Amino acid sequence: MAQGLAMFLAGRRDCDAREIFSSGHGAMAVRYGRPVVARAVHDRVVAAGELAGVASSEPHSGSDLRGLRTVAVDHGDHLLLSGTKGLVSRVDEATGFVVFCKVVKPEQTAAQDADGAWLREVPLSALWLPMASAGVLTETTVPLGLRGWSLGHLHFDNVRVGKELLLGMPGEGRRIFDTHFSGWRLMMALVCLGAATAAIEETLIRARRRSVGRISLANVPSVASRLGTAAAEVQAATAWCFSLLERIEQDGCEVDVAACSAAKALATDASYRAVDIGLQLHGSEGYTRRTPMEKRLRDIRGSVSPTGRTTPSTAFWPTPCSPMPGRPCRWWPSGRHDAFQESLFLSIAR
Repeated sequence: MAQGLAMFLAGRRDCDAREIFSSGHGAMAVRYGRPVVARAVHDRVVAAGELAGVASSEPHSGSDLRGLRTVAVDHGDHLLLSGTKGLVSRVDEATGFVVFCKVVKPEQTAAQDADGAWLREVPLSALWLPMASAGVLTETTVPLGLRGWSLGHLHFDNVRVGKELLLGMPGEGRRIFDTHFSGWRLMMALVCLGAATAAIEETLIRARRRSVGRISLANVPSVASRLGTAAAEVQAATAWCFSLLERIEQDGCEVDVAACSAAKALATDASYRAVDIGLQLHGSEGYTRRTPMEKRLRDIRGSVSPTGRTTPSTAFWPTPCSPMPGRPCRWWPSGRHDAFQESLFLSIAR
């Protein structure tokens, strides 16, 4: 809860400030790594303030974890890591990455087709990879938003990795991913909600100072309605995120992965709409860098996929929050199409 509040306050200042209050993805190495790895990452990331990254997405599959083709070939006392990750954040700044990959035997790679379809049946694993490792190549690009840190690709050319760098046991990568990213998605959602809350407050102050005829812009019914709706959506999403964080604190490893994903979807959508309204009500200045509105808009849009909500292949597919007509919703026994609202209000009530 305290971490979530810190992220919310960071978002009010600048979405790029999110790293100031967090050990980020290094938490996975500290939590699941062998003692020597956990200590080393703790000293560099938690104590010294260095950055840690995560490498899960791949160019051909996005965040489809079963479709990942990065492999760590098991040679007994070590692994050889090969593949490409991207787009990933903190390419230039991170001291190391948590890499999600498939651990396989040498004979498996020799006998299988090159298209990698067979890897869909190989369970996911995770390992800690220091960026100083030989064979790690980086490639950067310019992102839409969240430009405080670099974005790009990681290329692994037969990187030798000691088995002590595995996180958990081979095949436990999906559990590690779901547990970590459920909380991380809520943290990133709260960064966006903090930015949206600041945008609404600043817009309301500006609207009260401007007049249309004999009344202030804030009192124009259409303006009041849009700002009020945006504020209500942002407040509801904020309450949902904090209620889920509270449940994670209380239940430990019992994480509602689907609810955390849906909360981030609601939060980023509501935040984007709120900042977009604020940008428009700032008039022509809203489209310049004289106000923080355009940066907030880019940052929130840029946070949607990189922090684990959608990929282009799934962004417009039906989700548990938007069931297909005639199909029951997994989240609500009645199968009603307002299952999303039911889950939202139940989560807040808890």
